[in-house]
Amino acid sequence: MKSIQITRYGGPEVLTYAERPRPSAKPEEVIVKVHAASINSADRRIMSANPWFIKLAFGWNKPKVTGLGTDFSGEIVELGKDVTQWKVGDMVFGDMSNLKLGTLAEYLAVPAKVIAQKPTRLSHVESASLPLASRTALEAIRDHGKLSKGQHILIVGASGGVGNSAIQLAKAHGGIITAVCSTKNVETALELGADYVIDYKRKSLADNDVKYDIILGVNAYEKPCVYAEQLKPGGKFIYLGGGMPTLYRTFFFKKIIARKYRISVSIVQLKNKVEDLNILAEMADKGSLKPVIERVIPFEEGIEKLVENGSRSASGKWVFTL
Repeated sequence: MKSIQITRYGGPEVLTYAERPRPSAKPEEVIVKVHAASINSADRRIMSANPWFIKLAFGWNKPKVTGLGTDFSGEIVELGKDVTQWKVGDMVFGDMSNLKLGTLAEYLAVPAKVIAQKPTRLSHVESASLPLASRTALEAIRDHGKLSKGQHILIVGASGGVGNSAIQLAKAHGGIITAVCSTKNVETALELGADYVIDYKRKSLADNDVKYDIILGVNAYEKPCVYAEQLKPGGKFIYLGGGMPTLYRTFFFKKIIARKYRISVSIVQLKNKVEDLNILAEMADKGSLKPVIERVIPFEEGIEKLVENGSRSASGKWVFTL
């Protein structure tokens, strides 16, 4: 079968096309024929070993994980002998972020308990854009933020997979949303449900005098104290991603920051809950969660387009068709 492989740490230039044997299903697995797959920032971090401590988990000299791709949508073509909840022909979606990655391949062997029925209203391309990014946003807003109706939430990095989902999920929870993004993404943020938008190219967050109940650091590059100063007493700063200095400061000094500013500070470490995939599918079918896709790329052009893109940030998801 066709696949895209990581041969060593580095940029997209280390990727290669490879032919691999089609996997066979273990007793509790299903084989999915992939129709569409997408990548996330996690793929880029592992591929480039940035930050360096990724090597502690994924191999020091070369990556133990050789596949690329986190999310997928496709059709079940084979069942393990102990699988009873699915049948051949079922259309499913999911992500392999807690497994071994590698969704940019024709076939996947996936534990039956970690996949969900694909949203019926969405295509495979649209479905493949949702799992990891939208689950991350959902966990941050619902579990860490406990956002309730009428609360003010600031989403820093309100574009790309997580940011676009966060706007819609915060709206579904009744939040009053201020989105922070670049000029090119302002219109999209408003269309997705943001009540206010801060264009960071025109206004510094430090110059903002509004106080929030929750700040979601989807792409956080300021010092944590900058965000803490924007919070009401008892507010919550939730770090999801961004600059490594911000992550280090948040991780090592979160107790000091929380005590000084009388807030709570947390870092999202995603849990793989299939129930959340079902929630996302239900929302997508109701029209309250809409994928934002920047590019649809044929599999055979995947490496070329990734090399062209380099490290440029995306406004929406990149989805690869197989």
